[in-house]
Amino acid sequence: MKKAVLIFILFLASKAQAQDFWTQYSTAQTAQGTGVRSISIVDENVTWLNMESGASTQSSIRRFSKTLDGGFVWASAEIDLGSDAPNLEIANISGTSASEAYAAVFPTTSNVLGGIWKTIDGGVHWNRQNSADFSDESSYPNLVHFWNQNQGVAMGDPAGGYFEIYTTTNGGANWSRVAISEALIPLATDEYGIRNKYTVTENTIWILTTYNRLLKSSDRGLTWTALSSPIPDFGGAMINNETVDFAFTDQNNGILASEFNLYYTSDGGNSWFEHAWSGDFRDGSISSIPGLLHAYIVIGSDHIFQRGSSYTVDSGITWEPIYDSVPVDGNQISMFSLSHGFAGGYSESPLVGGIFKWNATPCGCFAITDFTSKNPLKAFPNPTEKSLTVTGQNIQKIQVIDVLGKSVIDHSYPQINQTELDISSLEKGVYWLKVFEQEKPRSLKVIKL
Repeated sequence: MKKAVLIFILFLASKAQAQDFWTQYSTAQTAQGTGVRSISIVDENVTWLNMESGASTQSSIRRFSKTLDGGFVWASAEIDLGSDAPNLEIANISGTSASEAYAAVFPTTSNVLGGIWKTIDGGVHWNRQNSADFSDESSYPNLVHFWNQNQGVAMGDPAGGYFEIYTTTNGGANWSRVAISEALIPLATDEYGIRNKYTVTENTIWILTTYNRLLKSSDRGLTWTALSSPIPDFGGAMINNETVDFAFTDQNNGILASEFNLYYTSDGGNSWFEHAWSGDFRDGSISSIPGLLHAYIVIGSDHIFQRGSSYTVDSGITWEPIYDSVPVDGNQISMFSLSHGFAGGYSESPLVGGIFKWNATPCGCFAITDFTSKNPLKAFPNPTEKSLTVTGQNIQKIQVIDVLGKSVIDHSYPQINQTELDISSLEKGVYWLKVFEQEKPRSLKVIKL
């Protein structure tokens, strides 16, 4: 694994003088501003996207895009859900081949059935799989996921007193509802699942609920346990703004983030510990990099509201920015491997924009990668009432940024490795230190008491 991480770092460094890490392609959408709600990578050629109306409303438009050549060319079409289509939306799509895919469909009004729809002809026709019942008045499908062309799981809100989860072993010809268990009984009447908020590593799937919980299955959905998380409530505006996400690099190691608060687990989610991260972390969608333990990429806004992407190879302790001429500006990311992945964007026209493809060839977006060679960025004591001791390497400038993105302190230095910073005049609250080391910034969250 150390060798794999080294290869990743060298891979990044090799791109210093060529093209970008992320390259924008068109998802062939007719409406300007169309975004991506879910990404399902089948293999290095085939990927399915579930589309949504845009950054402001984020409502489904019942369309998909698909690539058959690794993401260079995309085709798009409507998903025909029948006569009830105006009252239905799509939570996510899970593809299993170029011709087969599944859609988790939820109702937007009463007296309409959601469920799981399947296409076997590349998206031309979609048919509801009736054995995945979802017919209770409380039924609300949140996601569908397939490990292969036969084995899949579909998860919905509580119905009949417990979370409505179905599994299939024959490609959806027959779905069976998982039996009631203690883990699947909601803690309260307003505990629900969250649309498309899940992650999968090998046979294990973790799903977020609105009540501080992760539902976990290690056998492809047959049996479940419920785990507590360190974030009080996954529901409400945080979810709608895509500011809560998580990912695992193997069965044990994962990270979970909400509004720049970052947590780490090394036991599969049974216990979580807060990370005092540094660098350019972002408040958005997270993906692990398959095959690289402790390596993740995050897209979204940084603490001064600049969109883009960053990566870590130490489970989130240190985040380095990924520099692109056109920054990633979307809500979803999925990495299939070190050399293949996608991040959502927003369409500018049928010919421009909508998806960002990760480049496998050398490209020019150099991020600082040699973590061991530089002094760790630290600020202590943290929290503090008066002053901070800030350590780094060749510090030239320190800015203190408030939660609105305004610089409230700005000091320059003659390339020092340690300094005292007086913040006693600031109001109580959360701030970010933006520390420029040889003109390259790193960031650190601090709390003023």
